[in-house]
Formats: sequence, C-alpha cells, structure tokens
Amino acid sequence: MTAALMTQCLVHFFRRLPSQGEGALPWLMALQDERLGRVIDTILDAPGAEYTVESMADTAAMSRSAFAEHFAESFGRSPMSFVNHVRMQRAAQLLAVENMSIDEIARTVGYSSRSHFSRAFKEHSGLPPKDFRAESFAH
Repeated sequence: MTAALMTQCLVHFFRRLPSQGEGALPWLMALQDERLGRVIDTILDAPGAEYTVESMADTAAMSRSAFAEHFAESFGRSPMSFVNHVRMQRAAQLLAVENMSIDEIARTVGYSSRSHFSRAFKEHSGLPPKDFRAESFAH
C-alpha cells in the first residue's frame, strides 16, 4: 500500500515538475500527456501484468502506431523496453528486501519461467538473481 502511494506521489510530482521551468527533461514533459501518464501509472502499479503495445495503446486511447511512435519520442525507448526495465527494477527491489523465492519474484514481475527471468535479469543487471540477492544482503 505504501509503495503504491509513493508511486502515485512520484508520478504526480513528475507531472507537475515541467510547469516549474523550461529546463525539464523531455520525458518529464511527456508525463504531462495524460494518455502516456495513464500507461505509465498502469505499468508502475502492475509491472507483472501482461502487456502488449496494443494493450498499452488501448489504455492511452491511441492507435497502436501513434502510441508506439509518441512513446518512443517521449521516453527514448520502446513501450516494451520500458515495461521490461520497470520489471527488472521491481525485481531488484524485491530481491534486495523481500523474503520471496526467486520463482515468486519471477511470477510477480511477469515471468512464468524462472530460467527466462534469470536470463533477463542477468542481462539487465549483470548478475544472476541469486548473486544479486547475495550482494544486496552483503552491503
């Protein structure tokens, strides 16, 4: 509950930040677009849900091609790349602080296969989940 509230506060903060000055980063300006904001909120609230470019475009009430192009222009990456990044960030948080098995974490962030999750996590972080967890607890 606290994490969800913090997420909502951060999204609200980032949406208002561009109105504070001219020097805001392009992705901060993009968060003022309610259509993209809805998609970002949805991904941050449920990173483990099944996402497709089509489903995200529906959430944004845009065509698939217009959504994909607008998202990439605004965030410098594809929508699915963003989803994968959020999933790996959430997995890293869970590995560092939660007493969940790696299988549970994999399912929580949207992977049905532990091996697929482990490969994706190692590619993202440079370490397999088990080693990342061990290093997190060592610090």
